Amino acid sequence: MPERNVMVISHLWTTNTICKNYCDGIKENSDNYCFVDYMDLYVQAGKNLFEKRIEDMIIEKKINYIFFILGSSDLTFDIHFIERLSGLSFIVMNFFDTEYFFDSSDKYYAQAANLVLLPDYLSKFRYELLNINAMCSFSLFSKSRYSYCHNLEKNIDVSFVGSLLTKNRKEYIDYLIGNNIKIEPYGEGTSNGYTNFADMLNVFRASKINLNFTSTNADSSLFGLNIKNRIKQCKGRPIEIALCGGFVLSEYAPGMEKMFEIGKEIDVFRTKEELLQKIRYYLVNEKEREDIAKRAHDRAIRDYDARTAFTRIFNNLDAYEKRDSNIYIDKDFIRNYATFRFLYIGLFLLNKKYKNAFEEFCVFLKYRKINFHSLRMHCRYVASIFFYKHKRTKNLLRNILGLPKYAYNAPSKAELT
Repeated sequence: MPERNVMVISHLWTTNTICKNYCDGIKENSDNYCFVDYMDLYVQAGKNLFEKRIEDMIIEKKINYIFFILGSSDLTFDIHFIERLSGLSFIVMNFFDTEYFFDSSDKYYAQAANLVLLPDYLSKFRYELLNINAMCSFSLFSKSRYSYCHNLEKNIDVSFVGSLLTKNRKEYIDYLIGNNIKIEPYGEGTSNGYTNFADMLNVFRASKINLNFTSTNADSSLFGLNIKNRIKQCKGRPIEIALCGGFVLSEYAPGMEKMFEIGKEIDVFRTKEELLQKIRYYLVNEKEREDIAKRAHDRAIRDYDARTAFTRIFNNLDAYEKRDSNIYIDKDFIRNYATFRFLYIGLFLLNKKYKNAFEEFCVFLKYRKINFHSLRMHCRYVASIFFYKHKRTKNLLRNILGLPKYAYNAPSKAELT
């Protein structure tokens, strides 16, 4: 068997550890491992040098597997650059939130991959319809970061960790409070505020019932359409809760029964009335609740630990060959890709890399198409980075410009250089 010389192209966000979990799982299954922080390298080097350095590393290190673990809706990469890489190595691409970004970006990049990994079961068939190999792994986590504490006192009746600014969540929480349910919410818009990772895990362990919601405000996302607010998404949170030994009561999303067996490993609700009914039931029926949580924990350890999951994935990679080598692009993708250049133009200007900014502008001039909604989002982000670096002016102008309170995912070292 040839050595697994693996390159992972990703970025380790400070506010979300999911990419770190994937990178750890891939590394533990590699003979030789190479990590490329694509966001930092792109800001440091600019488009042309960025592409050259990656290609040189692939040849020098004899990379035979490349994993793209990218941020949702990220359009950093020239699709023809990825197409060139597919002639050098076996390419696996993972797409988070593909339920929302399949049409705007994911399906186009996926054409260059031998295999697409997805956290969503139903999305697999959308790729298969385009003659692209796809596998649903659901979300993967490093079990070493999540521990199951036996006999821990559960002193929280019901908890929820997440933003209450997202569609319908506050309505559900208020409904429970109005019906005398003792619930502790944590996150944006809650009385408890944000909680760090360690405290979040303690909440999962200490709660008799952990709630999970599956709606997302798609209209606040890049390339979002209001119709996407109907989507219910299979999130990774139930797996995180299960890894800690917590009981999960989740809003239903299509395909969730493939993640866990409903009624045996987790339970679900579809309306606030059903949610209230099931909370009352499981608060009383402790043994049934704990048995369900134990089975969910066993399933999460078996199927969703990143190390063991990537062992299975690597063992099956040889079965996948690209079904079609043609790359098709459409005007919507071109418009979104061209507009994304303004994000990097702004970052290059902030870092006084005028040559690289001009390089990006030339890419835009090649296509001359703009998605104005996305352009506004990119400008807001670059402005938030500027005010992150110049905090004295941030508070003065935040309300005037409508800047976000937090730069999404926090700026990387390269962005702040």
